[in-house]
Amino acid sequence: MQHLEERAYFRAEVRLCEKVIEIDGIPYHVYFRGPIEQLISWHIKKGDIWNDLNYSGLLFITKNE
Repeated sequence: MQHLEERAYFRAEVRLCEKVIEIDGIPYHVYFRGPIEQLISWHIKKGDIWNDLNYSGLLFITKNE
């Protein structure tokens, strides 16, 4: 409950949902971003050299039943 001497603040992030996917015949608006990695971590062990997969994604989907 807001007191009279307090100010109301609105904090939010806005993302443009450009894609629509269909799950069980129901369309959902989604936001997807990725991959965003800029560095590759390399490993060396007993003469073998490899790097970790640097693929990540961020997915937001409509929340409903």
